Amino acid sequence: MTKAVTCGLSPIGNRPPGKERFMNRKQRVSIAKIEKEVDAGKEVIDKYFDVGHPRVGQPRTVRRIRKTNLDLTEEMLRELDELADSLNVSRQAVIKVILRQALDQHRLAQQSSVSTKKDKGPGVR
Repeated sequence: MTKAVTCGLSPIGNRPPGKERFMNRKQRVSIAKIEKEVDAGKEVIDKYFDVGHPRVGQPRTVRRIRKTNLDLTEEMLRELDELADSLNVSRQAVIKVILRQALDQHRLAQQSSVSTKKDKGPGVR
């Protein structure tokens, strides 16, 4: 059991790995309030932001990216490019999304197949 910290922050030493520090609930403010303080010439960085642990633009989990080559037909590339253009994203983004959907669908089908076999009982295929 962890000890409660009087300021409302999570106990630093007992946090699971990967959990960042969060702002004290009492200090949560709207962007409008911060903008008003900035416009009034007040210093807000130290008051509202933890500059020692910035997270802007950083992914929550770091995954190792590996490059691969993929051979596709002209027709497939044309379809991918048309979809990418219509969504205003890159071809790579379209490929990643489609591949992720296919892998998720396959995993769900595998899980469903395993659970169906368990429901039928032993020795039934």
